[in-house]
Amino acid sequence: MIEPTLVMHCLASDFDAVTNACAAPFWSVASSFPPPMSIEDSLLISSAIGVLWGIGHMIRQSRRAAASG
Repeated sequence: MIEPTLVMHCLASDFDAVTNACAAPFWSVASSFPPPMSIEDSLLISSAIGVLWGIGHMIRQSRRAAASG
């Protein structure tokens, strides 16, 4: 199992801008963006992007053909 990466955080209410210090720092798991996803999810998203791009390309080409002919 992969060990989570811990990062030090500070709430805005605990941060002192004058001294540039945190009154109550705490450790928490680092956020990741995009979140981890399975291969199936990534294939589903990439195929949806490809289909939408293809539809847009067909619409663009049909508009070009209608304008030139």
